[in-house]
Amino acid sequence: MQKFTLLAGVRKSMIGLAVGLMMLLPSVIGFFFTAKIERAGLRQRVFGLTYIGRFLLVILLALVPSFFGLDNQTYVSYSYVVIMVLIALFYTFGNICNDSLIKESIPIYRFGQYVARVAAWAGLVSIVPGVIAAYFADKMTGLFPLQILLIAAAVTGAVITIPVAKGTDVAKRKADAQLSLMTPFRDKHYMRLLWISGLQTFFFVGTSSFWAFFMLEELKLSITVLVIGGAVCGLAAPVFSWVWGIVTDHFGARAAFLYSSFFMWLSCLVLVLPMPPLLCACLFCLLVGFYGVDGFFSRGRNLAGVALRNVMMPPGESTTYIGLAQLVYGVIGFFSGIVAGYVLELLGPSTIFGLSSYRMLFLMGNVVLGSVTVLLFFLIKERYPAGTNIRKLGLALITPTAFKDLFAIALVNNSDTMDALERRVKKLAMRSTYLGRTELLRNFKSPSIRVRRQAAKGLGFVEDDEALQTLIKEASLGDSPIVLECIEALETLGEEEAIRDLFANYSKMPKEVRMRLIIAALNLSSISFADLLKHVLLKESEMDIISEIILGLSHYGEWQIGLLALDRMQNHKLNREQTSKLWMAITKIFCRRVKALHLMSIENREPGSVVFGWKCMTNNTLYDAYLKENIEVF
Repeated sequence: MQKFTLLAGVRKSMIGLAVGLMMLLPSVIGFFFTAKIERAGLRQRVFGLTYIGRFLLVILLALVPSFFGLDNQTYVSYSYVVIMVLIALFYTFGNICNDSLIKESIPIYRFGQYVARVAAWAGLVSIVPGVIAAYFADKMTGLFPLQILLIAAAVTGAVITIPVAKGTDVAKRKADAQLSLMTPFRDKHYMRLLWISGLQTFFFVGTSSFWAFFMLEELKLSITVLVIGGAVCGLAAPVFSWVWGIVTDHFGARAAFLYSSFFMWLSCLVLVLPMPPLLCACLFCLLVGFYGVDGFFSRGRNLAGVALRNVMMPPGESTTYIGLAQLVYGVIGFFSGIVAGYVLELLGPSTIFGLSSYRMLFLMGNVVLGSVTVLLFFLIKERYPAGTNIRKLGLALITPTAFKDLFAIALVNNSDTMDALERRVKKLAMRSTYLGRTELLRNFKSPSIRVRRQAAKGLGFVEDDEALQTLIKEASLGDSPIVLECIEALETLGEEEAIRDLFANYSKMPKEVRMRLIIAALNLSSISFADLLKHVLLKESEMDIISEIILGLSHYGEWQIGLLALDRMQNHKLNREQTSKLWMAITKIFCRRVKALHLMSIENREPGSVVFGWKCMTNNTLYDAYLKENIEVF
């Protein structure tokens, strides 16, 4: 299409006018009519018919130069503007209907990944046809072969789209008297998002509209090279879209906005650095500098923007909200395209600060665009629970295992059965990564007990306030089916205070829960638990738990614990395991006392030190004081 536009002699100012009108008129018309399409239940049919109409208009556009002649550039240019505006009108209607259907059929927490999957498949499917068409376009020297190529491509696209235009999406809806076109204007959060996004649109449309012409005219690249660059980006699209989709779903759109702005600024380097003379080196710079870096940015910005906008829409009014967004973008894009086209035609081949007019336009647009994107992070408030710690997220995304972690998250989201979900949640939990935080929290509420258990274990490796409070709340329910895993997770996190608070309901807990709580307290190896465990020991009646507590407390070498162990062996019927634990406790207590005598004798070689050590060995008060001072040695 770009080569056809150049050969047809369309003026750059008219190209800018076409770009502006393509955004303005369709958005205005769409704002007033798309709500009626939704109520009639015709969104799927309109989506298919408008795309077929686009292909038919492409055929008409290809015939315009033959009808007016190449010498009459005025009529060709104005016809180009009119037809491109009609193409944009059909595209806008189809796009709004498509977005509305997606809004109602995809869960919020998977929206980014769903859109990413569609973008990935679209990029992969378009690679081969695009490369073939570019190859033939380079081989064609005249305008007529390009016309034939455009017509053939349009006919093929129309035939493929026909099945989509059959049928309706949902039953007809009754008109709501409360529904008004002014409703989205009263939503201050949504309007704030639209105005900042509109400012982005002004600079994005003005710069991106002429990028292809920059490469064709200034860099003298062939269409084949241009499309190969796009094909490489198409191959990378699954990775870009997939990463940003998961980041948007699990850490929020604000995080995606912030990090994607960095790549926007980074892409400016290719606009400042001079292009090397070799074709391969030039292509490499384009791919890495602009297609790669800026493409990575665009994926994040677009996915985050669409996801954030869709969750802001109330049910039943999605088309009205989408129509308003298209209206704002259209009005701003109208002026952006006209200004960019006029500036480029006015400057011509001149240079500014040693850079061509093309490069200066792109450089200014990209710098401002990246800066405006940061505003979305500070000024937009998200309405769905995808909170994140920006610092932790940034550190997690640059780790060597980040892609594996994101891949594990994607597998969890695409699990078809509960068995597969349990297996994948378990693998995600074993990765012990902050990136899996949101997915683990969501599966913590799964209807499957087995999935919840694996999610609880995984949260034990996530240092996060929300995860901690979730575990504490669930563990405090003594009859919860996953209380054992929650206690284990709190133990892994080293939350002594949380474990101590759980002892408040100790007497009401089942035996296995009491045992797990005792083991957690003992494994934390804190002397502050000693008095609490002694108190529990005097009230406990289960010998399995008693023997476990005595064995654990023997670490501190107190004689009373040893005497209590002897008492239990004499007055209770014990099994072999319980008896073994009690004898181990008695032996351990004696060894601790002997070790205390030895250490104190070494530390203090003054006369009477051995006597003092022996007193410590037999006197609990002296021993406890020495133990607290030297607990790390023991």
